[in-house]
Amino acid sequence: MYEHDSGTALIYEHEGEQQRFDLYLAERQDTLTIEQRLGLIRQLAETLQYAHTRHLYHRALCPKAIYVRNPDTNPQLVITDWQTGGRDSASLNGPASLLAGTSHLDYLVDVTNRSYQAPELVTDPSSTGPAVDVFSLGALGYTIMAGRPPASTQAELQELINRVGGLDLSEVMDVVDGELQFLVYAATFGAVSDRLADVKLFLAKLDEVEHGLLAEAPEAVVDPLDAHRGDILDGLFRVERRLGRGSTAVALLVSRLDDPSADSVVLKVALDHEKDSRLDAEEEALRQLDDWRIVKLLDGPRYVGERRTLVLEYGGEDTLGQRLRHDRLHIDQLQRFGHDLLEIAAHLDTKGTWHRDIKPDNLGIRPNRSDRKPHLVLYDFSMARISATDIHAGTPPYLDPFLGTARSRYDDAAERFAVAVTLYEMAVGTRPIWGDDASNPSAVDVEVAVDSERIDVGVRTPLTEFFQKALARQAKQRHATVEEMARAWKAAFDSVEPARSEGSTPVVGLTLDTVLSETGLTRRALAAAERFGATTVRELLAIPPMELARGQGVNQATKSELTRVAKQWRVVFFGPEADASNEPDVEMVLGRLGIDATLSGLLTETKIRNKIDLRALSLLLGLPDESGAPLEWPDTKQVAALLGTGTSAGQVQRVRLKAVRNTWPESPLLGMVRDDVIKLLDVNGGVMTGGELATALLSAMGSHADEPARSSQALGLVRAVVETELERGGDALLDYARHADVVLVGRERDDPWGLAAAKRLEYGHALGAVAADLAVADPLLPPAGAVRRLRQEPVPDGMDVLDEARLVQLAAAVGGAAVTSTGQIYPRGLDAGRALVLAQAAVGIGQAGITPRQLAERVSARFPEAQPLPDRPELDRVLRDAELPLMWVEDRYKPRDDLVSLLRSATRYSSRLATVPAGSPEAIALQDVDRRIGEALAEGRLLTTDVPARLLDVARQSLIDVFGLREIDVTEFCLRTLHRLADENEIEDWTVVLRADAADRSSTDWTLLLQLVNMALDRLPGELTAAPGPVLLTEAAPLVRYGWLGKLESWITDGTVPRPGVLLVPADDRAATPMLDGKPVPVNSTTQWLTLPTAWLNARNRRAS
Repeated sequence: MYEHDSGTALIYEHEGEQQRFDLYLAERQDTLTIEQRLGLIRQLAETLQYAHTRHLYHRALCPKAIYVRNPDTNPQLVITDWQTGGRDSASLNGPASLLAGTSHLDYLVDVTNRSYQAPELVTDPSSTGPAVDVFSLGALGYTIMAGRPPASTQAELQELINRVGGLDLSEVMDVVDGELQFLVYAATFGAVSDRLADVKLFLAKLDEVEHGLLAEAPEAVVDPLDAHRGDILDGLFRVERRLGRGSTAVALLVSRLDDPSADSVVLKVALDHEKDSRLDAEEEALRQLDDWRIVKLLDGPRYVGERRTLVLEYGGEDTLGQRLRHDRLHIDQLQRFGHDLLEIAAHLDTKGTWHRDIKPDNLGIRPNRSDRKPHLVLYDFSMARISATDIHAGTPPYLDPFLGTARSRYDDAAERFAVAVTLYEMAVGTRPIWGDDASNPSAVDVEVAVDSERIDVGVRTPLTEFFQKALARQAKQRHATVEEMARAWKAAFDSVEPARSEGSTPVVGLTLDTVLSETGLTRRALAAAERFGATTVRELLAIPPMELARGQGVNQATKSELTRVAKQWRVVFFGPEADASNEPDVEMVLGRLGIDATLSGLLTETKIRNKIDLRALSLLLGLPDESGAPLEWPDTKQVAALLGTGTSAGQVQRVRLKAVRNTWPESPLLGMVRDDVIKLLDVNGGVMTGGELATALLSAMGSHADEPARSSQALGLVRAVVETELERGGDALLDYARHADVVLVGRERDDPWGLAAAKRLEYGHALGAVAADLAVADPLLPPAGAVRRLRQEPVPDGMDVLDEARLVQLAAAVGGAAVTSTGQIYPRGLDAGRALVLAQAAVGIGQAGITPRQLAERVSARFPEAQPLPDRPELDRVLRDAELPLMWVEDRYKPRDDLVSLLRSATRYSSRLATVPAGSPEAIALQDVDRRIGEALAEGRLLTTDVPARLLDVARQSLIDVFGLREIDVTEFCLRTLHRLADENEIEDWTVVLRADAADRSSTDWTLLLQLVNMALDRLPGELTAAPGPVLLTEAAPLVRYGWLGKLESWITDGTVPRPGVLLVPADDRAATPMLDGKPVPVNSTTQWLTLPTAWLNARNRRAS
């Protein structure tokens, strides 16, 4: 830092040749290999992960904030411009907030680079945390792979995210590996909750991508810093995955080639020769230590390639830091992990060794073989031999901030301070604070403010006192030794009574508002209840029993105590004899109990004692019968038949009426659900199927039942609401109608002038009938065609027009059909083979191939309600029938020979990833044209394309070669068919036909010719249907000349073409739309029309030659 007359300046050391990243990519975009591109993405990810472990986030990462050292020899990426960055608040598992850096990012990031910023920064410039940087990382990955920025402006990026959810490489790349496509897409989701949560997950997915793309030819890697999954190092190790990159080294999880059955080990590789001394010091320190809670130094080479290395025991999949960022520890875990950490500190103390960087991210979690419970294990001793005079080495806030003038050297108290801060995070879930959250603790004259309310109630008082002492400003006021800290820690938990496994908890004088601490529960049970958010009996009983039983992080004895007393108290307060004044708050309980518990409550409210009657009502509500099979909205005859001899439909009806007339109209439980049903109908056009309502209620309320009981019970709750509402007569706000197996519920009018529910129900059933027909059409209509057909059904007067998504959704639900994510209607239970063919546009297969599981997942993602793809060997037959050029190689399907199957464009053609430079104008043209044509064919549409007349032959041949289209020359077909018709009609002189064609349009000859030509064209759909696959229509002028423009329009805009295909016409530079025989081709949008770029024609013609 340098103070200048103009202000404060930061000075950075210049290290050799450097180039800005955007310029580096621009110069080398055409020559970078796939391995080099993935390596660049990994460097960025590992650097961010290192920063994130120190709670530091960049927030404005873009190409101009990255420099490349040694760009021509060994490119190393350096992230700069951290003035936009910030640290998160003290909270570990709550929402992050900005403590440093600027909230005015627009001042520091130019417009061209804002397309790399997470969308949430637009509305909240102070947003920080891992997800913000993960988005930028994904956007950079997009640029590295595609050779172009995600968007030209932030507004364009937002529009793109709104349209497709995230950045999709398949939209701009000719060939893209499916796993790579998913990685970038998942990292750039607009919704933060759907985005990859952190860089660790990003790196895990990147491992899978590298393994798929680079594992075909594993080779001995000279430099282990460049190693990836599957690589061989010095003939000694096989890399399983990269664990991370720090300031000193890269950690690789490897297996020994000489002993494949042995446990995997960690190979720690120094980043450069300057870091060798840090690994030397770590080796020296570990040789002196011998505790099972500290990773062991194992026998192995000191050098791999030319890099200094250590071979270490693996410390486990998770770190304490990761655990704390996602959840707080339960009191049992807190006691055990705290004991582990203090035992580690004690062992270090007896050996005279300082770790110098104790923190949650350097503590692994792995099970101990003796008790099989998770325990802490300490690693990373790379700072163990740093001089005691360097009091700034370490990681804030674990580094003692009170080192300084009075304590000029690092000491035992500073080591214990790091232990105390780590214990504090474990107990409280936040980092400790002195004064405000942003100040340097040494700059404010206050003691630590222990957030006692966040400590488990069972140990709140003793641990508050513990931390006040352990984190005191003056070292002499802290615990004098590790042993003293350990004794105080143990004493805090000694007062906690073990959980009771049996015996009763007093209930005398107990009310729903009794505080749990006054009920006789043990302190461990109280602490567990507090983790569930329960402090009173009412709140505890509102927790579903299964949720209590799961109780992640709570030991079994404590869970058993809670579930046992909750069961006792439910009998007391919810049993048949319970006093009405003791009922809990209905809104709270309903929101927590779920569908199954609500139905149970409704049955209890009826106070029916007769077992037959109670079972009848249960069956009506969708509860399982004795065979375990539930019924969906059964009628009284079905229920009577199940109940057996002696029970009539009339008796079942009597039980039903008793509930819906006498009990449930006054039920607060049902009243809340009724309100929710009405709200759902109001926001969905006033009409929904019972199944849609059931799904919505399940989403809001949850259920502990498994399918199919889960859905049938939700539908039963809808039935209880609707039938109870109908008993209100003219005041009822709901009505329903049943057609076959589908129940449709309508919103009744609030006033006499409103739209009656019956009209809504009629409209819904009409839409369903259309959808049922569309679902079995061959080919399936594209989304636009389906919407157009559904819009033909008249909307009742007074009813709002449904938006397209709701229109299709409702129609499919009523018609028993399914809908893809793009809005295409298809039949439920669609044949697996046909689903595979139709889903080709959504399946990407690169050179690495695809496993059967991946193929099934991608087809299922497009058609989730289709029949699943079979396993091999039956799957081989399905692929052959679908004519997909794949062959089985080892453990996956791969393109035959040198073919890379572009399934996503419903085509196949020879290609290699490196054939066309990614990001070049030629590549972009290829990608966009292939995508649009492929999607049109996969969706069963007819796409109009035009090119200059001189290029018609080139375009025709390219479309046939690339997409396997069968050409149908409309003029040739028309003439051939006319000759046949002339013979059939005994027209011997062909010149009669030619004269009629040249006659005046008002003449009798023309009229007769028109009749003859129309007879010929009437046979054209049959010609198209007979084609084995997609077609190419050329020389189509007769369709215009002889009055078939209307038919052509229906083929293009409504999607009713007998076979999907491409219509090729000559371009007219004077017209804004494609022209045919002087008339505009009837296209309604640019999605129905595509001009074939010259670059695409050149590339495809070159490939075909």
